[in-house]
Amino acid sequence: GGAIADFRTNQSIINFNSTGSTQVIPSLNYYSLSLGSTSGTKILASGTTRIAGTVNSSGASLNATANSTTIEFDGSSAQYIASSSIPAYYNLTNSNTVNLTLTGYTTLKNTLTLNPSSKFTNAGSLVFLSSADMTARLDNVPSTAVFNGFITMQRYMPYVPYNYQH
Repeated sequence: GGAIADFRTNQSIINFNSTGSTQVIPSLNYYSLSLGSTSGTKILASGTTRIAGTVNSSGASLNATANSTTIEFDGSSAQYIASSSIPAYYNLTNSNTVNLTLTGYTTLKNTLTLNPSSKFTNAGSLVFLSSADMTARLDNVPSTAVFNGFITMQRYMPYVPYNYQH
C-alpha cells in the first residue's frame, strides 16, 4: 500500500511557495493552506479540496475555477476566508457547523452547497455568475442550515447590449 498524507491531525499549515510559474495544488484534505509567494499562479487540481482551517495569502491568489474544483470548508471552529486568498469559486460547499464567513468581493461560477446544520455568513459581496453556458445556483438548502447575508445574482441575457444585468 501507499502512504497517506495527513495534513489535519497536527493542524498543519501547508505552504505553496513556488514563484514565477504555475503551481498546481493537489485536491486533498488540508487543515490550512498558505499561498506564500507574491508571484506565480496557484491552481487547484480537479476534484474536492477540503479545508478545516484557513487560507492565507501574501499576495498570491488561488484559481479555484480552472479545473471545475469543489472547495469544501469543514472546520469545527469558525472559519474566515478573505477574497484576497480565494477570489472565485467553481463549487463551494460549507460543512462548518460553527460558521464560515466570506469577506470581500467573491464570485461563484457553479454551485453553493450548504450541508445540514452548516452556518454560512456572507460579510462581503458574493456574486453568482451567469454566462451563455451556465448560471451559478444555490443548491437545495436543508432546514437545519443557516445562511446570513446577501447574494447578487447575474443573469445572462442574449442579444441585449451589455449582456450582463445585476
